[in-house]
Amino acid sequence: IHLRIIDGESKPIDGARVKNLVVSDSFNVSVEDLVAFGFPPIRSEEDGKLVIDSLPKGSYASFSIAHRSFAEITLPTFPVGQELDLQLPYGVKVRGRVTNDAGQGVERARVSFFRADRKYTEALSDHDGFYTAIVPQADYFVAVRHPDFAIPRPAYLTWQAGAEEAILDILLPPPHRLRGITLGPDAKPVGGVKLSYLADSIIYAEVLSDVEGKFTITASTGE
Repeated sequence: IHLRIIDGESKPIDGARVKNLVVSDSFNVSVEDLVAFGFPPIRSEEDGKLVIDSLPKGSYASFSIAHRSFAEITLPTFPVGQELDLQLPYGVKVRGRVTNDAGQGVERARVSFFRADRKYTEALSDHDGFYTAIVPQADYFVAVRHPDFAIPRPAYLTWQAGAEEAILDILLPPPHRLRGITLGPDAKPVGGVKLSYLADSIIYAEVLSDVEGKFTITASTGE
């Protein structure tokens, strides 16, 4: 797929990156996560050109493009072998820090911004727990998750009139873990059972029991 990444004045954008790629609705590639393991990032050049290579012939892809100075954009479906000018929207900055209950920064916490029941974008916290996201100015629910912590209650992000950025610090609560086993009417283990942990009508965690019926749910409230 050949793209030319441009701004609102049709000028090329250098350094736009592919965050996520889904091939033919069946194969998901989290490019942003793979870069941390030594895989090369996919970025636009000075002329704005960006190539997503080595895709199956005749397939199609959806992908997300992000940049440090523009809001993220997701193209739902695009056929392989085509060319496209893709305009990145302008946005405003949200920044903050993800910490634990001891006040220490938490690395690689995933901060997700939801708008109209749909995830708009997400950012990863750095070594010291700081994160930055560029989003269109709108109201968002912000959820954070990390495998070593419980999911906190989602935050609600609103904007003050004329604000050019927002600061949202997030505390990850200590985890409470509930372990058990799912059994059928004959008292034999049943795998593949979905279990949800709810508090005040908010789902904080969902898991599937394994082939032996065992499950572990991590949540924050302890209730």
